[in-house]
Amino acid sequence: MTANGMPGFGHFPANAQKTGAPSGMPIAARRRAGYTGNCLGGSAGKETGEMKPQKAVWVETGHIAIGTGILTAIMAAVFVIVGQFDWMVLLGAAIGFVTAVGNFFFMAYTVQKVTHGLDAEEKDAMKQAKTRMKMSYSKRLCAMMVIIGVSIKVLGANWITCMAPLLFPRVTIMAMQLLTKMKAKGSEY
Repeated sequence: MTANGMPGFGHFPANAQKTGAPSGMPIAARRRAGYTGNCLGGSAGKETGEMKPQKAVWVETGHIAIGTGILTAIMAAVFVIVGQFDWMVLLGAAIGFVTAVGNFFFMAYTVQKVTHGLDAEEKDAMKQAKTRMKMSYSKRLCAMMVIIGVSIKVLGANWITCMAPLLFPRVTIMAMQLLTKMKAKGSEY
């Protein structure tokens, strides 16, 4: 035990707030009891329970934005080549790009929030984390459906250029994984 009564944690200020709430404790009860941070335990950075995206979230979102942007530009170039390019193609491409990159950002940010302070050995916490990820997926999918639907039906954006960029983050991730494997093997491709 250390001087502050905490086993093996070194310096721990006497006025520090409680952060690791017991598993299964409802969120409202956690707040009343003085626990801060996310519902899986650990400090979330601010007293409001919100955290800022970590640098890794921004970096990976940047990679996805670059790859998706390149593929979206190639898609637009194909429309120019076949003589079908107009403002609605450009509008659809822009909306599809923003939607795809935004979806990736919110997915990565949700993973960060869900895994922050997560104890993989605690089954209740793991179930709660999986539930939060499923809920995030459902919300993001619904938001994308609304954005793309409104873009196509109300704004008249080209449906192909609205929807195709939603596939581009996956293509970008596969390309990044392939490049990483090639670099690891010392390939000369």
